[in-house]
Amino acid sequence: MAQNPKPDPELVHKGLALQEAGKPQQALDLYRKFLVTLPDHPEVLNFCGLACYDLGQNDQALDYFRQATAVEPNMLQAWNNMGLLYQSLGKLEQALSAFQHITATLTDQPSADAHHNVANVLYQLGRGQQALQEFMKVTTLQPENADAQGKLAVCYLDTGHWQAALNAIEAGLETAKSNTGLLALKSVALRELGLDDDFQNLVDCDRLIQRHRFDAVENFQTMDDFNRALSAHVSNHPTLMFEPSENTTTKGYQSGDLMKSEKGPVASLEKLITSAVNEYMHSLTPDPSHPFLKNPPENWTINAWATILNNEGHQASHIHRDAWLSGCYYVQLPDLMAGDNNGREGWIVFGEPADYPLAAHKPEPAFFKPETSSLFLFPSYFYHRTVPFKSDQNRISIAFDIIPA
Repeated sequence: MAQNPKPDPELVHKGLALQEAGKPQQALDLYRKFLVTLPDHPEVLNFCGLACYDLGQNDQALDYFRQATAVEPNMLQAWNNMGLLYQSLGKLEQALSAFQHITATLTDQPSADAHHNVANVLYQLGRGQQALQEFMKVTTLQPENADAQGKLAVCYLDTGHWQAALNAIEAGLETAKSNTGLLALKSVALRELGLDDDFQNLVDCDRLIQRHRFDAVENFQTMDDFNRALSAHVSNHPTLMFEPSENTTTKGYQSGDLMKSEKGPVASLEKLITSAVNEYMHSLTPDPSHPFLKNPPENWTINAWATILNNEGHQASHIHRDAWLSGCYYVQLPDLMAGDNNGREGWIVFGEPADYPLAAHKPEPAFFKPETSSLFLFPSYFYHRTVPFKSDQNRISIAFDIIPA
């Protein structure tokens, strides 16, 4: 009688190396070869799921994760991978079920990561009170988890618990002292608590927003020539998307990172930005009591992207979470913005956060009029938006972030 071949663990080792090297199809072939001799191996079924995910084969990935958990119900890694994939596909109830299986399994040794995943999905489902309870579990297990403290604060802001929100924010800032998202949330809590002096110190538009104008640029005879070159470059950029779903652009186009492709005239803009940022940093008096001014980055990189707004185009209020300092250079503006423009069409507005249902304090926005061949610099935690405009001429700008290295 012929003996069944024994499984070869070297196939799995080679598959993992190939997957790590960015070759998921070759890895998957080896995993499947291993499964011929041991079809119910839960770890290898999980590896197959991960390889399928890397290949964009989501249905097959889910099938492998389900097989792994059917064979070994306590294989939490496969449950987690299944939950994350369901979540990315917008199948939130299925994601919640997968994540809750993990938390139920680990009742004796709770996992902060597992409760964090449950909390995130509950919040996405609109179950704010349940999400709040889960975020509380995360912050009890990991008080230093700034992301969880911030999300807990959002739950408190949603329900009008301003002091509890501020407490969570301050706890997060203990370990992430200049966290952009936390500082933005802090501005909301301070305002709602009536702590006007602290709010003004944190969101000091007069002190922390600067305009820089340019009358010359390297490699171009005039600023008009430079702006025309920029306009042509970004208007034909291959990454342009209309109203990208993960951004705040309405009735307009936004590009990907202009620094990651052929720069063309953006290389000259990069030098202008660098000069302006250095000047900005040198102009500010160090202040160890201020979360923005006490930790300026010594080294940084620039991310930049174009926004082309059409008639009635605008950007909703937002912040730039990954940056320390942000800005916007104006390439082309509709003619209506050059006149009196009492409606402030096309202007940039600071100080209007996202809506919280129980917020009582009306924002006092600061309006700034853009000019071509100029840029604004501002702390990345400043909420900002743009005013819609009516014109057949496009409003073209290049926004950028200063990312601590």
